[in-house]
Amino acid sequence: MRIGTRITLVTAISAPLLLGSYGLVTMRTGSAERELALRASARELAVSLRALVAERPWTEAEELVQRLTPARGAWRVELLAANDAPLISAPPSGDTRRERLRQLLLRRTAVFDDEAERDGQPVFVHLEPLRVAAPGSLDGFELVGALELTHDRRFLADQARAEATRLAGALALVIAALVLVVTLTARQALGAPIAKLLRGVDDVARGDLSHVVLAERDDEIGALATRFNDMTASLREAREESRRSADARSALEAHLRHSEKLATVGQLAAEIAHEIGTPLNVVTGRARALEKKADDVEAVRKNAGIIAEQAGRITRIIQRLLDTTRRRTGDSERADFDLNTLAASTLEVLDSQLEAGKVVVSPSLRAAPGLVHGDRDQLQQVLINLVLNAVQAMPGGGELVLGTSRVVRRRAGLAVAPEQEWAVVEVADTGVGIAKEHRERIFEPFYTSRAASGGTGLGLAVVQGIVKEHDGWIEVDDHVAAGRGTVFRVHLPLGPTD
Repeated sequence: MRIGTRITLVTAISAPLLLGSYGLVTMRTGSAERELALRASARELAVSLRALVAERPWTEAEELVQRLTPARGAWRVELLAANDAPLISAPPSGDTRRERLRQLLLRRTAVFDDEAERDGQPVFVHLEPLRVAAPGSLDGFELVGALELTHDRRFLADQARAEATRLAGALALVIAALVLVVTLTARQALGAPIAKLLRGVDDVARGDLSHVVLAERDDEIGALATRFNDMTASLREAREESRRSADARSALEAHLRHSEKLATVGQLAAEIAHEIGTPLNVVTGRARALEKKADDVEAVRKNAGIIAEQAGRITRIIQRLLDTTRRRTGDSERADFDLNTLAASTLEVLDSQLEAGKVVVSPSLRAAPGLVHGDRDQLQQVLINLVLNAVQAMPGGGELVLGTSRVVRRRAGLAVAPEQEWAVVEVADTGVGIAKEHRERIFEPFYTSRAASGGTGLGLAVVQGIVKEHDGWIEVDDHVAAGRGTVFRVHLPLGPTD
């Protein structure tokens, strides 16, 4: 519904209510005024008639009243004798006319009745006392009767209806004129300007920001047109700014892609350095052991074999990273292997670092934890990193427990997952432990609490990545049994049993 139509409807509804209320109040006021005028007219007429009949004999006075009555129109005048009134001590007679006369004799003043009836019709009655001089009375007068003036209220009702008809006609004309004026004014003052604004809004919605609405008036509509023009100007500026921002964003994205390539290269270099660093440390340790035990043929053979194995491992690490950069997929390097054998060989590879760190190893390998399907070199990298982290956490020496076991449980974080068997590798130390504020971030890349001692923050991130690739997860806890230190538990799915 248009706003002009709505204003017209509101006017058409509210105007009759308001003007009707005004007319009702006016009619009630007019009715009250007519009542007052009726009483005043009755009083004036009664006083005039009393002056005419006061000094006349009763019979002559009655004849005079009868002659005057038809000439008064709506008024009817009768002469009542005081003797017709009931005695003052008598009970109520039920005759309202005689009771009014008795009331007049008691009050000795005029009496009127607004609710009287005569012949079944409502009338107004005014009783005017007729006095004659009586020197022996208290007030010097004696009441001999009364003039009864009766006015038919139908005349008042006719006057009220005529006045109501005139008032209703006048109000209808006023309402019609008001509605017409409001309709034309709303159409001219609101409908046309708002239609222009709507056309402008439609143009803006279609993407045309060049639409300008002329502010032809100095009022709210003109202010709205001005605001609309300001809005379209702001939108044009915003569009240009968005275009410039899009161009700048495209340039920035290109720069970020280049930076991301550089960061990837740097991260790859750091990962290569970290992963190769572990076997190089082993090679270095074995080379020094080989130097010290050059005369021991068996020791030389053992150390040479470990050095050759770690050199091959370095080759495989580099090849795997190159394959990753070339986005090679598949699990051709994965196979089933025994977890106990992997744990024992890892301890043998790191025995020189453990000995140099004054770390006592307590293996806790179950007889048959089960076969694990995966990349043996990657999972050995996991164990080497966890063991070396444990050694670094015990700078003054301590005890390291490397254990394997089998558990039946649900996957971590999946309460509704079915239970299944998992192989567990546990690396526990009696070192300084991990502070609570660091525990939430230890698997974040490049986050380290040992930056001063050369930590890169990649070890545990690489460990977690390898474990996730093998569909497992890592848990970190305090070493409750030792009273201090940390425990890392690696959960891996068991391979086929046949």
